[in-house]
Amino acid sequence: RNHIGKYIIFLALAIALQVDSATGDSCTSIKYRNAWRKGQNGKLTFTFPKKTSSWEAIVVFDKPLTDFRVYKANVKKISPTKFKITNKRYNGVQKKGGVVKSGWQSRFGKSKKPPKITSINLMKPSCGGSGSGTSATTIATTTIPQTIGLSKCLTITHGHSWNQGQDGKLEIHFPKAVSEWEVLVQFDRPVTNFQCYAGDVTRINDNTFRISNRNYNGEQAAGSVVESGWQATFESSETPVVMTGADLVGVDCSSVTTTTETTTITTTTTEATTTTTEATTTTTEAATITTVSSTTETFTTTTTDAASTVGVTFAPISGCSTEIETKNSWDTGLDGRITVQSAEDINGWEMEIEFEGNIESFSFYTAELISFENGIAKIRNKNWNAFISSGQKLTIDYQALFSFGEEAPKVLNVMVNGATCSASGTTTASPGTTDTTTEQITTTQQSTTTQTTTTTTVQTTTTSVSTTTADGSTTTGSNPVSGCNTELETKNSWDTGLDGRITLQSSEDINGWEMEIQFDGNINSISFYTADLISLENGVAKIKNKEWNAFVSSGQKLTIDYQALFSYGEDQPQILSVKVNGATCSATGTTTTVSTTVQTSPSTTTQQISTTSTGSTTSSGSTTSSGSTTVPTTTGSTSTTDSSSCVGATKYNYDEAIELSNLFYQAQRSGPLDTFGDFNHEKIPYRGDSCLTDGSDNGVDLTGGYFDAGDYVKFNFPMAASTTLLAWGAIDFSAGYSAAGQSQSTLNTIKWATDYFIKCHVSPNELYAQVG
Repeated sequence: RNHIGKYIIFLALAIALQVDSATGDSCTSIKYRNAWRKGQNGKLTFTFPKKTSSWEAIVVFDKPLTDFRVYKANVKKISPTKFKITNKRYNGVQKKGGVVKSGWQSRFGKSKKPPKITSINLMKPSCGGSGSGTSATTIATTTIPQTIGLSKCLTITHGHSWNQGQDGKLEIHFPKAVSEWEVLVQFDRPVTNFQCYAGDVTRINDNTFRISNRNYNGEQAAGSVVESGWQATFESSETPVVMTGADLVGVDCSSVTTTTETTTITTTTTEATTTTTEATTTTTEAATITTVSSTTETFTTTTTDAASTVGVTFAPISGCSTEIETKNSWDTGLDGRITVQSAEDINGWEMEIEFEGNIESFSFYTAELISFENGIAKIRNKNWNAFISSGQKLTIDYQALFSFGEEAPKVLNVMVNGATCSASGTTTASPGTTDTTTEQITTTQQSTTTQTTTTTTVQTTTTSVSTTTADGSTTTGSNPVSGCNTELETKNSWDTGLDGRITLQSSEDINGWEMEIQFDGNINSISFYTADLISLENGVAKIKNKEWNAFVSSGQKLTIDYQALFSYGEDQPQILSVKVNGATCSATGTTTTVSTTVQTSPSTTTQQISTTSTGSTTSSGSTTSSGSTTVPTTTGSTSTTDSSSCVGATKYNYDEAIELSNLFYQAQRSGPLDTFGDFNHEKIPYRGDSCLTDGSDNGVDLTGGYFDAGDYVKFNFPMAASTTLLAWGAIDFSAGYSAAGQSQSTLNTIKWATDYFIKCHVSPNELYAQVG
């Protein structure tokens, strides 16, 4: 009943759009697009008969409107049915023959027929009279034939079908240049919904639709082609609908000679078996609909009811590959991702995912769940991601929930349209363990007045879960691991602290973990953002998992960020080893580079310190170590770090970074650029003064400020946020700005915004917040 009501409304609106009685001059044209219960939209085109610096038009409707907007013009209401349209600031100047095209939208009260434009005239410059009775040019006046033929300008392809839908591709060939276009399409029976992705669709009747160009693809050169996918849905049926007609409105296609072979894969089966479909190939000069296939096997889907089938068929593929990832996990669920890549095009797909373990429920964000039974989930494409081109990656995100205390389920196998996908790049647990623990630590430290480089290498294989701490106590982790590796990184450092990161990866699942981190120096305090601190003693920090990150699946990376504080003047502590649940993790190839500034007076001696240490650890926890330390000292040469400059004391040139940041803000200036006499025309030669009359339309001066995000609008809120942070940094790190020689430039950057804010506050109770 509801569908019938909607069809009646659409039909009434469609009929209402068939006749356009608007009168106007030869300089204007009207196009109607879509209409709904309280509104409609369309397109206006103005062609200018002579050069002008501004323009104006009058438009009249046959019924009162509640609102009327033209996107590329200013609109002033004269009466409920009459409106004045004037140019925007940026499009007032027009040369002879210039054209302005703009979308428009009207709103009105409830009406069975939307208001129509009865006249539209270009008043300035005059088009040589108004209202001579000339009909305004509009595609909407096209008479819709009962039967639409097949134009030579159109090529129709039918893709795959299911019991309530059919998709395909439409090619529109343009024999001549056009500024806008419309296509009429017709099906062999009623369609509940029709979508064409490259155009706006308007329903004419149950089986006929109008496709209008979008804003970005209206203008087409002679010989160009617009390709678009389409999809039609219909009442459940074993036979899909067929697009029987398509016509490019208002274009003579008789001279077009095309040879088309379009493909239809419309096999629908009622049994859960593999079927073979044979079709014929037909080649015609016109754009007729043909069916072509050479003995094609189709893959049939089955619902949870083994006795019935869905009736959706998918073409098989020869092979595919998958990447399987666990993004996040907790004690009763996980978020996962499956990335599928095929070496051939896939037009419609069904995926079968086999899991190891019990799963209570599934959610797929980019697919439809068909069934889940015996650890196997069957899913199908959404309408918008049915087609996957060769080499394209399809990402399927999902969430799986399971019972508390059970192991997180793993993906064992993935099949797409009947083909088993290889799992290249999938991380799996490494089998086998040994009964001994070997630990080798090599530390090479080079210390100068400006930079410290530390390389730490630790290798281990162990099954022991007992560790002996400095005080002789024994701690047992939540569950043992046979091996792990870590990446150690110092993200930031200063004279009394550092920000660091430990990235852990295990070759097996870890369900609850405890980590022991040994530093080579004294630490006054340490904070962990994604773990709970148990203790800190003698340079050893012990932490344990949070509730939400207790489970770490095989191959998953766990990131632990921390901040460590130490006493002024002491060497920055380095991590010597990391243990997880009793197993010492390897950190091969990890290099941490730390930049520090050391100020001494009058000079600083440079030393190179090399330390080598080897040792072995048995599974019982006892350690035997031996080592040698060589400290060669370089004499006769000194280096002094000047406290007025950071150059040479850091990895990056921060003086230049601050300078470039200020130049970025200069490039974003609005108004007269050189108000402060500091604009760098040499480095920013492409900029000039702009928006010198901002606010003049309201009698105020709103020049200045910064453009937002590379466009031509000034938004006070984000501008104020940026200025606040700039000012904050300039206060807290004034010495750094001064050392970089950027103090005055930074103050000018801040003042450019604050001067503008003062201008915006035009009266005690009035503030302009946006200009543009």
